[in-house]
Amino acid sequence: MGMKAGSAISTFITQDNFVPYFNNSFKPGIYLGLNSSFKLNSKNNFKLELLYVNKGKDDNPDDYLLVGKLSLDYLSVPLLIEHKLFKNLFLQAGSEIGVLMNSRILYNAEWLNTNRFFQTFDVGIVIGLAYQFKNRLFLDFRAIEGISRIQNGLYGYLPDFDTPHGRNRTIAFGIGYQFLK
Repeated sequence: MGMKAGSAISTFITQDNFVPYFNNSFKPGIYLGLNSSFKLNSKNNFKLELLYVNKGKDDNPDDYLLVGKLSLDYLSVPLLIEHKLFKNLFLQAGSEIGVLMNSRILYNAEWLNTNRFFQTFDVGIVIGLAYQFKNRLFLDFRAIEGISRIQNGLYGYLPDFDTPHGRNRTIAFGIGYQFLK
């Protein structure tokens, strides 16, 4: 059992970037939470985490509709297999399931609630590296590619409109501490 925290940069991407106001601009965010690791054999561990993760995107002032910062707050559960590559270096791979707790956009210096425009669940594929120090500290770096559509139509106004299929894309770097080895 342990705890971890770090920074995450994320964006909201669409298929073929169909709509011009989705320009793949990255937003800095944070993550923090708990983790637990279970030894499967001498080379592999199963890792379970419970994290608060702040995702979203920063919009360019030239964007058509969304001039502001989109912030999506998730309670995420990464389920990972860790494979020991070298003495203290692990390859991590698995999935992440997120539940949207809140979404909002900063528009004209005012935070607007956008919960109705986004799906409740987010699913992603995780790949990363972790380095375990002898003193129970660890560093990890991972990329999370969203595979589920997180948007309700065109920002909720056109629910049958098929494009864009917005997904999250996140890169995270953090530090943690294992209470138990």
